[in-house]
Amino acid sequence: MLADWHVLDYSLSVVAEPERFADDGLVPGPVAKPPGAALAVTLPLLPTYLWVASPSPLTARGPALRVPPRPVRTALSARWA
Repeated sequence: MLADWHVLDYSLSVVAEPERFADDGLVPGPVAKPPGAALAVTLPLLPTYLWVASPSPLTARGPALRVPPRPVRTALSARWA
C-alpha cells in the first residue's frame, strides 16, 4: 500500500514524550514513558502505529525529540538503500 512512499514512524516518539503530542491515553498507567532501553521493546505492545507518509522525500520537522521518528522501510526505500 505504501510501496512508493516515504514513511516516518512516530510511535516510539509519542510513547517517550506524550505531552509533546497532546496524548494522554495511547499507553496507560505504569507502562507509560518507559526508560530509553525498554522503549523499543514496547513497540509490539502498542495498540496502534503512528506513521506519517509522503510521496516525496520526508524529514522530521519541529523541535528535536528525545526519540526521533524512525524511517519505515518500504519497497521504494529498499531500492535506494
